[in-house]
Amino acid sequence: MPGHVLRFSKDHVRMLEILRSGRIGEVLYVNSRRYRDESHAALYPDDDPVLMTLIHDIDIAQWITDSDFHSIVARRSEGVGYRSLTAVSATTATGIICDLRTAWTFTGGDLPPDRVEAVGDRGGVELVIGSGLDVYAEGRRTRYSAADADDSLRNEQDHFLACVRDRSKAPALTLSQALVGLRLADAAIESLRSHP
Repeated sequence: MPGHVLRFSKDHVRMLEILRSGRIGEVLYVNSRRYRDESHAALYPDDDPVLMTLIHDIDIAQWITDSDFHSIVARRSEGVGYRSLTAVSATTATGIICDLRTAWTFTGGDLPPDRVEAVGDRGGVELVIGSGLDVYAEGRRTRYSAADADDSLRNEQDHFLACVRDRSKAPALTLSQALVGLRLADAAIESLRSHP
């Protein structure tokens, strides 16, 4: 089973449930940020940020939109090695626009928290990791605190074991879905090569 740990985060699962409920209407836009400090560029000098950090956002965008992507354009700021900002703009086959970004430029200390936002034709949902989830629908904001004692990796491991041991669960992510995500990542890297 492919390992996409954020699909097992209680806060991400709650966000998806809200989106699937129709509270904000049809999803039109997905936006994410995943910032890391500059040590990532030193620790992973041969690993493109698209495959190290943005791959999680690509998977979340796929999960939220439940659609294939038909266009992808990536840009990267000037920087030494991968000490830069990488931004990916993609559109799904159903017309949903996705803007995903990561930066390995921050100096040590506090970083902006990871964030995912979805905008629908009747509202929006914003998840700020460690802070909670805000739903803007029906003219008001509803706040959900961050899930207590959430261990995404443990949740994923338990899910995998339930799939294997007693087959009480179907895999949350299939190999073909994971391959679509890797093809999107490859398309982003190719876009960076052809439009430096």
